[in-house]
Amino acid sequence: MRYKVPQNVQREDQIIWFITLRQLIMLMVGFGISYVLYLSIKKSYDINEIEAMLILIPALIAAAFAFIKIKGIGISQLILYGMEQAVFRPTRRYWVDGAGGAEGHLTQ
Repeated sequence: MRYKVPQNVQREDQIIWFITLRQLIMLMVGFGISYVLYLSIKKSYDINEIEAMLILIPALIAAAFAFIKIKGIGISQLILYGMEQAVFRPTRRYWVDGAGGAEGHLTQ
């Protein structure tokens, strides 16, 4: 019996319309934090437009992390790659022949 093998197995499955499970979880966390902030501030104060915009900041950050991609890489992966580059990989050193006298020297 022959089975049809999917060609693009690296692509994440879409749950709702074009949203993947990872994106849905990010959005739920961000909007959940915004909702908890809204409830806690509403108990104590009357909310004006400026405070409402400040409450939306965690939701906007979550939406940016979920949807914005730079050169096909998500922001969260881009930050992790940057941390890996800064922390775990050594700096590269190059030998410059003839610089600093006959013996040369190392540069970064």
